[in-house]
Amino acid sequence: MRRESRTPLILAVVLLILLALYVGSYLALVVPPRALIQRRGSRHMHREQAKYHYKHQEPLAKWIFWPVERLDEQLRPVQEW
Repeated sequence: MRRESRTPLILAVVLLILLALYVGSYLALVVPPRALIQRRGSRHMHREQAKYHYKHQEPLAKWIFWPVERLDEQLRPVQEW
């Protein structure tokens, strides 16, 4: 009798774990934007649109996480306050 290979199952589990780690590390590093940020100027309050930013390694994180950031922008759009 020939025994079935478990390699596809193990590979699928490893890939799912890696995907969960990728998305989890994105969620841990990203700071989601608010719709408008108010900045105090000399006389006026300036309101500007905020963007996603990361807690550490901003340029590298933007390059690594750009696919999941695009998905996040579609799933969680910025709400008007």
